[in-house]
Amino acid sequence: MKKLFYLLLLLFLTLNVADAQWVKLNSGTSQDLNSVYFTNPLTGYIVGDTGTILKTTNGGALWITLTSGTLENLWSVYFTDTTTGYVVGSNGTILKTINGGKDWAILNSGIPNSLFSVYFPNANSGYVVGTTGTILKTTDGGTTWISQVSGNAYDLFSVYFTSPDTGFVVGGVDWFQDSRSTIRKTTNGGTNWTDVFDGYSFFWNIRLLSVYFPKVDLGYAVGENGTILKSADTGKTWIYQTSENSGLPRIWSSVYFTDPNNGFVVGQRGLIMQDSNGDSTWGWQTSWTSQFLNSVYFTDAHTGFVVGDSGIILKTTDGGNGVNEINDASTLLKIYPNPTSNLVTIETSVMHSTSQLSIMNLKGQVVLTRQITRPKTLIDISSLASGFYVVRVTNDRTVEVGKIVKN
Repeated sequence: MKKLFYLLLLLFLTLNVADAQWVKLNSGTSQDLNSVYFTNPLTGYIVGDTGTILKTTNGGALWITLTSGTLENLWSVYFTDTTTGYVVGSNGTILKTINGGKDWAILNSGIPNSLFSVYFPNANSGYVVGTTGTILKTTDGGTTWISQVSGNAYDLFSVYFTSPDTGFVVGGVDWFQDSRSTIRKTTNGGTNWTDVFDGYSFFWNIRLLSVYFPKVDLGYAVGENGTILKSADTGKTWIYQTSENSGLPRIWSSVYFTDPNNGFVVGQRGLIMQDSNGDSTWGWQTSWTSQFLNSVYFTDAHTGFVVGDSGIILKTTDGGNGVNEINDASTLLKIYPNPTSNLVTIETSVMHSTSQLSIMNLKGQVVLTRQITRPKTLIDISSLASGFYVVRVTNDRTVEVGKIVKN
């Protein structure tokens, strides 16, 4: 039985190395991170709980903490150019910077509601959505905000515009034994909002949490209970791609498409899925984390970032697909002696100056990391609990994996 388990574990590793290449970055915080946005391939911003704002100018290698001037939870960030950006959060919080985050001004929203999403279709006109049907619009770069009539009191979690006049908001409400989702559309800059989707569930939450349009006539909305909706007619009708009605329901918190054929959704328990052909076939990727993932953003077809709870930041430079497919045991790491109780040698066939060794338990939790500079590395694992561990050696071009059995 034990030999069979070893073989199954090795088969699992062999088949799943090519699933994804997401690498954890050091955020420098344990706060929940809720939204990520990049103004160019190197410069990006992340916002999170208790006023957290992080900035990178080197593609995520280093994140610095900016002074936001608030302790409110921040839910969404959007930049209209390289220096002008907006952040929204709880208790009606709206922040604006005109110098790339060096300083943040608190704008007057005029309401106490939590604000979950911000979007600017052009430099001066922007929209913010939040609880109980809140939609705010500015036409002067945030100096003044005017309340719009959404048409219902559902909480609104995401807003997206395909043109200055045409936009969508998604959300829902969860009452006892009555859960509803909504997608509302405007074609006149928010003067009127009409209902284009109204979902209902007697048991499961089905609120929609994110909406994205890779082109004018093609849109996606995702949310609770594993829901992924697709529209191919400028948002007039929406078709379920997946909706789980049994077992433990998944929550998709964010959707992003790099082009009409290549999209990503992220959500609870570190889950990431990709549609790589635009054919509504979603495949799993490996995030190597179990944290709740809240936001996904790509700077190009291959380079993407995901942020989530407890300060998690993930990055891919290959679209999450892994650089080198490892499909036979001869290309796995050499690990000996194995099983072992204390010292183990890990031997890699590909050596780079940037190579990093990681050891994870079967829950995906990293228990040991080390920069390596030689093909053979001796590691002391005597402090680890008995069990099975996954070993990865990664660099800027390849990834190799193996297993350790700790006695």
